[in-house]
Amino acid sequence: GAKLRWQQVMADYLAHRHALAGIVMLVDSRHSFTPLDLQLLEFIAPRVSVGEVRLLVLLTKADKLNRSEAQRALVEAQKVLGDLATDDADISITLFSALNRLGLGDAAWSIWLPQQVRDSACAVEHFVVENAKSARAELARIGHPKPLRELSINELPASPTQADCDKLLAPALAGQHVALMSDAGCPAVADPGALLVRRSHELGIRVRPLVGPSSLMLALMASGLDGQRFAFHGYLPARDPERAQKIVSLDAESARLTQTQLFIETPYRNQALFTALLHHCQTQTRLCVATDLTLASELVMTRKISEWRAAAMPNMDKRPSVFLLLAAVKT
Repeated sequence: GAKLRWQQVMADYLAHRHALAGIVMLVDSRHSFTPLDLQLLEFIAPRVSVGEVRLLVLLTKADKLNRSEAQRALVEAQKVLGDLATDDADISITLFSALNRLGLGDAAWSIWLPQQVRDSACAVEHFVVENAKSARAELARIGHPKPLRELSINELPASPTQADCDKLLAPALAGQHVALMSDAGCPAVADPGALLVRRSHELGIRVRPLVGPSSLMLALMASGLDGQRFAFHGYLPARDPERAQKIVSLDAESARLTQTQLFIETPYRNQALFTALLHHCQTQTRLCVATDLTLASELVMTRKISEWRAAAMPNMDKRPSVFLLLAAVKT
C-alpha cells in the first residue's frame, strides 16, 4: 500500500540522491534499533561505508537511563553499526536528551575553532591521537582535504615509553609535521600527551601549541576568581571521608595562598560533589560552577557558599562541569 510505496521512494532517495551529505537517525536508547531502522541502514550502507554520506545516530531519551544502561546502549549501537565502520566511514553515535540538553555538542567547527588552527590541522598528514575512530570523525568534520585512509593516525599508548614516543615522532624527525589530538579538552593539559611533548623537546623538535577551547581556562576566565594564582587538581576523591578531607584542605590552601582551586568530576557525580562543597567549605568561600562550556546550554555561576546554600542547586547532573573555589583571606 501507501506505506510500501513511501518506503521505496525513501530507499531510492537515500541510495541515489547525489546532494545527500549526511543522515541523522533517531533511535530510542531504551529499545535499540527497530526493524525499520535496520532496513534504513541496509539502504544507506553502500554510501556510508565508503564515506560518501556521513551518519549520526542519536540515542534519544537518554535521560531515562542510568549510567550502566547508557553504556550498554552505546555498546549495542556500536555492534549494530560495526559492519559500516570502515576506515573511510564517518559514523558518530551520541546519547541525546532534549530534557537534559545532552548530546548538543555536535556544533560546526567554526563555532569553537579558529580558521587558522583548522587550516594548520588540514595541512598535517601525521596525527597522534587518543582514539583513532573519534579522531577520524573530527578530521572529517573540519573538512580535512585528504581522504582519511591516506592519513597516518596513530593512537598514543596509555603509558608511552621512550621507544613509543620516538616511533610516533619519526615523521617529525624526517621533516614532516605531526599533530597531537585529544578527544576533548586540551592536549597534555589534564589530558594525555605530556610525555610525547617532552620527548619532542629532548629530540630538538619544534613544538607549536595551537589555540583551541580549554574548559579549564574558559571556566577561570568566566568565574571572576583569581586568575593570577590558580591550581588544577584533577578529580577529587569520590567518597568520604577522603573527599571531605580534600575539600577542607583545598579551602584552607586557597585562603593561605589566595589561590583559585580548579577541579572536575565524572558528570554523574557532579551533584554529590556540589553538595559536599556546600557542606565542607567556609561560608565566605566563593564557588563557581561552569557547565557545558562552548555549548548552547552553557551555564557559569559564581556565588559565596552561604549564597549557594540558600539557592536552588544548578542543573549539572550528567553535564560536563568545572568547579572552582576561592576562599576569603582571613584577617
